[in-house]
Amino acid sequence: MANMAAKRASATAAGGSTAASTSNIADRRAVWNKIGIIALRDMQLGDLQPGWLTGVDNARAADISHNRLISLPQTLCNLSSLSSLNVSHNHLQDSGIPWQKLCTGLNQLTSLLLGHNQLQALPACLSLLSRLVQLGLQSNSLRQIQAGAFKGLGQLEVLQLQDNELE
Repeated sequence: MANMAAKRASATAAGGSTAASTSNIADRRAVWNKIGIIALRDMQLGDLQPGWLTGVDNARAADISHNRLISLPQTLCNLSSLSSLNVSHNHLQDSGIPWQKLCTGLNQLTSLLLGHNQLQALPACLSLLSRLVQLGLQSNSLRQIQAGAFKGLGQLEVLQLQDNELE
């Protein structure tokens, strides 16, 4: 029994699409619905399957940090009740973030943590996240912030930009 649990955890951590990992996600989704928090931290995920986020529309927080993600699925942007999104400590790249959809679909966000990734530019649509109180962008490769990116962020209290390549 313990061996089967270890295999299931291993398949999920590897980002596998085996029945074991699918049932593990289904079990997790049931818990996420109860507690309102999507918990995928430290799972060594190389990708986030769009179907994993189906049926958790009322989630208030998502912690998908400390994985190996290079992109985010557009289905993440359908979670309009999210107030907190932590995708720090991944390998996210500019092209892997559906910025426009994220900024319009997740307009309830008060905390957006994107630190310790591989981002090089911030788009102007970031200004649409007018409820943001905390924005973590530290330890990326940021070189460019588009004009107006911070314009609509009147409630912002914490902005972390250290350890980037901004001039």
